[in-house]
Amino acid sequence: MPICPECGGDMRWDRESRFYVCKRCGLALSRKELDELKEKAMDEIIPEEEKRKRMRREYLEWWLSQKKE
Repeated sequence: MPICPECGGDMRWDRESRFYVCKRCGLALSRKELDELKEKAMDEIIPEEEKRKRMRREYLEWWLSQKKE
């Protein structure tokens, strides 16, 4: 079951309107719109993950250089 990008509530398929409708906030999205929002959210998350990996790698290099001295 898809999760609402606005409030995090469960979305349910409405046959009559042919949209996914959030049970909590009432947001209605087509499958295409829902997929596009999901991809956009993933694009925003990935760079953040890369930043964390780079910071960890830099810290590890610094820490290991301190051990050698």
